[in-house]
Amino acid sequence: MKNDVIINKYLSDNDRFADLYNHLVFCGERDKKITPEELSDINPLSGMALRAGKGDTQVIKRNRDIVKKISNKTGICFMILGIENQMNVHYAMPLRCMLYDALTYNDQVNALRKMHNRQKDKMGGEEYLSGMLKTDTISPVMTQVIYYGEEEWDGPMSLYDMFGDKVDKEFLKMHIPDYPIHVLNICKIKDYEKFKTDLKAVIGLIQNKDTKLGFKKYIEENKELYRNLALDAYEAAAVFIHKKQLLDLENIVRTEEGGMDMCKAIDEMILEGELRGEQRGEQRGEQRGEQIGEARGLDLMGRLAKRMWEEGKVKEFIEFACEQKKMAELLEEYEII
Repeated sequence: MKNDVIINKYLSDNDRFADLYNHLVFCGERDKKITPEELSDINPLSGMALRAGKGDTQVIKRNRDIVKKISNKTGICFMILGIENQMNVHYAMPLRCMLYDALTYNDQVNALRKMHNRQKDKMGGEEYLSGMLKTDTISPVMTQVIYYGEEEWDGPMSLYDMFGDKVDKEFLKMHIPDYPIHVLNICKIKDYEKFKTDLKAVIGLIQNKDTKLGFKKYIEENKELYRNLALDAYEAAAVFIHKKQLLDLENIVRTEEGGMDMCKAIDEMILEGELRGEQRGEQRGEQRGEQIGEARGLDLMGRLAKRMWEEGKVKEFIEFACEQKKMAELLEEYEII
């Protein structure tokens, strides 16, 4: 299963999605916190057709990672909330998010146009041209970029950043709107204990993954979080901490309750690593021994050849070179061994 599929599946859960947005966006406003029950999925595919005339049409389509609708928040009918998952820095991310959001806004306008056509609403000339009544409204779209790469995010954080340092930013502010983005480096969250779902457990693993002993100690000190982790949380953790070998252990760490025992998985992973290390050590030792044996044998044979050549017995050396027993006798005879 691909990394993006695992992460999308994990964060698409309404409880986790709400937990993440409450932590990032609505943390300071209790009356605006969202609940899982208020979330509903909408089609992640957006698109629009650009007509250049004479039947020449270009279609733009984009598929969001996760997009949901939330009702009755912030004094409006609803908001559209999206998540884009990034394992690698994307240097055109502001433009990418702007396009996603613009297409989502366009979807709303198209939905209004279809509704008015279906209801055969009377529309004035400007309204007919727009496909919207003067009283129609659309709803805001918000996109959060969830970054889980190990390197620091060094990409642009706004459309202005993509213009470089040589442009006149004050001029831009007067004439061209900026488009900032929101990037959460999930590897850097320090207050992860405030999460209400198993995001606390998954991000806790990320924060403590750097050293084997520290990692194992952290899990042992928080066994209640990891003894029966949900399968999709376990798989997401494996991707987030860049340890795909955990996915190979799923069948042997499954609990009676149907979850996954991360404590056992880490023990198995460490043990497997130690056994592989021992096996590699044994193999290297055997190879080294063979190399030493071969080198010593060649040295002895060289010394014997020199002695027999000095005595004019090269013919005898060649004659017995392939007879191991005879060569051993000659080595003893010449007191080489």
